[in-house]
Amino acid sequence: MVPATIGADISPAVDASFSVAEQLQVVDDLQIDLDNTKQPKLLKMVTEFSGYIRANGAWIPNYGERYRSGEAISSAFVESTVNQVVSKRMVKKQQMHWAPKSAHLLLQVRTRC
Repeated sequence: MVPATIGADISPAVDASFSVAEQLQVVDDLQIDLDNTKQPKLLKMVTEFSGYIRANGAWIPNYGERYRSGEAISSAFVESTVNQVVSKRMVKKQQMHWAPKSAHLLLQVRTRC
């Protein structure tokens, strides 16, 4: 069972409105707290989460900041549109359909932009 204080401590770490630096500070504090408990599995998971944040920090958007500035915080509508276009083009009855290799190459370009 996770002590209540640790559960309260981790909430800000998964809060999308926190910056990466703020998230790392919360996770680091949590790791220190967990070092003094008998929770090795939880400590391992928090350590892995810290590593993930450090490795991917440059790519983690600050959703709170984006939301406040009126920017989109979800790409679901874009993903849906791409799925519809790809599905329509992959149908063989379509006059100009894509071969699986062509669709794959297009999606590779799309994910790197």
